[in-house]
Amino acid sequence: DEVESESTEQLWVTFMYSARCSMSRAVVGVVDLAARHLAQLGIKVGAYGCGLYKDFPSEKDDLLGVKTDPICSQFHRRETPNVHVIVETLPGRRRDTETGELVMVPPDQEVVIDNAMFKYFYASVPDGNTTQFLPHNLIEFAKAGRRVWESAHLVRKMRKEDFSSADFISNISIVAFLDGTGLGETNQDVVSTISSSFPGLARRF
Repeated sequence: DEVESESTEQLWVTFMYSARCSMSRAVVGVVDLAARHLAQLGIKVGAYGCGLYKDFPSEKDDLLGVKTDPICSQFHRRETPNVHVIVETLPGRRRDTETGELVMVPPDQEVVIDNAMFKYFYASVPDGNTTQFLPHNLIEFAKAGRRVWESAHLVRKMRKEDFSSADFISNISIVAFLDGTGLGETNQDVVSTISSSFPGLARRF
């Protein structure tokens, strides 16, 4: 029988590829093997072809489609394949008091936005080779992404007003100042790698 449930989160490994990329084509089979194992761990795997759809065709200066395809461009990568752990927020379900039927309960939008901002990048792929996609390596990456996600609530992005709040003033905090845009002297890949390590560090305190 169907039962009532609260809003939940689903972890995904997203495999962003290009049909023009030889490495993307070479690793498809092993990604499928890893996906079967990850399904048993409750982690889903999805693949998306950058620039393959007529609504977002590749351009001459972006043959891989990573910049012109809005699905791929949100990850701010220049190469394929690029792989990330992301979080999907699923609606809850409750039983209608009048009809007795289960109806969907939309999740809190603030939670949806927070979850959507989480991206854990497989940083060893751009400078690596096909061995990064051997099933045990891809599985370990996904499990590491899950560990980071489970500790993500220990780290929050500070706003200007937070520094004058009573909660901040009355507690001890560790604050890291980063070039969040990646457009200054700090490379965005470096910023992403550093920020991805914060949840693991916060878990130790």
